[in-house]
Amino acid sequence: MASNTRRDSLKQMIAASIFPICIVALMWIVKILETTLGEDFSEWGIYPQTLKGLRGIVFSPFLHGGWPHLASNSVPLIMLGFGLFNFYKNKSWVVLGFIYIFSGLLTWIIGRESYHIGASGIVYGIAFFLLISSLIRKEQGLSAFSMLIIFLYGSMVWGFFPQFFPKENISWEAHLAGAISGVIIAIYLKNEGPKAKTYFDDETDNTSEEEYWLIDETKNDTEVPPN
Repeated sequence: MASNTRRDSLKQMIAASIFPICIVALMWIVKILETTLGEDFSEWGIYPQTLKGLRGIVFSPFLHGGWPHLASNSVPLIMLGFGLFNFYKNKSWVVLGFIYIFSGLLTWIIGRESYHIGASGIVYGIAFFLLISSLIRKEQGLSAFSMLIIFLYGSMVWGFFPQFFPKENISWEAHLAGAISGVIIAIYLKNEGPKAKTYFDDETDNTSEEEYWLIDETKNDTEVPPN
């Protein structure tokens, strides 16, 4: 029985990892293709408040300014994607789809006049979805995973403040849009997801303290004094 449980858990972990890994692999393929062809695909990113820029909602997560930018998004996207598909098997596509579209649309609305590219909005969206969901659900596994997110990626909060990185072109708008998207869908799905376990003590004696006293008193009343 224990071996079957471990086998099922391993299968679930593998299944939860497949899609995030495939997405990241596609991102790398796009970057390799861009480099090989000597092209710049950034014009397919989100350009706020223009009709042409709307196509970036679909394409921008797969485009990155350089290899460091791509690498910085790859690991957290795999890890956070695993958490999403592991804890929210039935709603993972709904969550991912909402964050994908809404964060891109919100970036298009509030963004500065420049091309916004990268998967950072999705990374922030999933991270905030899992964090807020853990506070709502109070499920041990999800809470532990959220604590790991805070430990590893707590510095993500600085991504909202580009003034701390004056030499880098950071789309704080995409970060903010992703975080807002994650919070919204977490609240909307507050009744979905892993449920906190209730533990019962099988050895609990249902006899109340008052009943014990009554039993003791009864014994004292009926006890035959020694000769």
